[in-house]
Amino acid sequence: MSPKCRSACRSPARTVTPLTRPGLAVRGTFSPVRAGWSAVVARLTRIIEALGCPISIENLEKRFMRMILAILLSCTTVACTSLGRLEQGASVVSPPESVFVLGVSPEGYRVMIFQGSLAKDGSFSKSKWNNANFAGHPDEGFVVASASAGQILALTDVTVVKDKETLLGARFNPCEGKMALTFTPDPVGGKVLYLGRVHFDRDENGLRPSFSTDGLESAKQYMAQHYPKLAANLQEWKYEMRPISDSCTRTIYIPAPPISR
Repeated sequence: MSPKCRSACRSPARTVTPLTRPGLAVRGTFSPVRAGWSAVVARLTRIIEALGCPISIENLEKRFMRMILAILLSCTTVACTSLGRLEQGASVVSPPESVFVLGVSPEGYRVMIFQGSLAKDGSFSKSKWNNANFAGHPDEGFVVASASAGQILALTDVTVVKDKETLLGARFNPCEGKMALTFTPDPVGGKVLYLGRVHFDRDENGLRPSFSTDGLESAKQYMAQHYPKLAANLQEWKYEMRPISDSCTRTIYIPAPPISR
């Protein structure tokens, strides 16, 4: 590789290109997430060719394969397990933590609950730095996880899958003013909180969630079977429907050296 090419390949990244389109608005709350993988590959190819760095293609492919493998392994873990689920049989809820319980129906929906922040207008924005408090499938129709006092959380992502072993599926998320279920745990902690339940319907127009506060007795029965030492403390807790301020457009940032024309 020539010194000129080597120098160009090390140039700082300055080009940022949006590679996705906004999701199509659907009835209800959620919009589908669309990815522009083909545009990513095409743009990287043009950059490599413009720089005249032939060996970089192989290096790029190797790096991409390592990255894809890591992502797939991570996704496989999520598909087979539920991250953040409270261990069954747990007996103590220590402040400032509280346990929250949410009913989800029907089967075939993988959900994610993230913390975030509220704007002055009351809209919710998902945190870009924190992991999900819960990510996975409901167990027998219920999500049981924990959250700390002071957190503001929302049901932000839903993936429609064939079954619990299925890795990929149609993904939906509320965005740009669509409404989502949000809640704040007890300010002191040490509580077991029942939020209610969400039911999903899907048709040719998209995903339509409906929320309700019923189902407490079913939740008590589930908790008595799987979390017997916490079941007696289960209490109803309020949720709020808030608009989501996050953009429906997903932007993928690709480091790219400046290209002289």
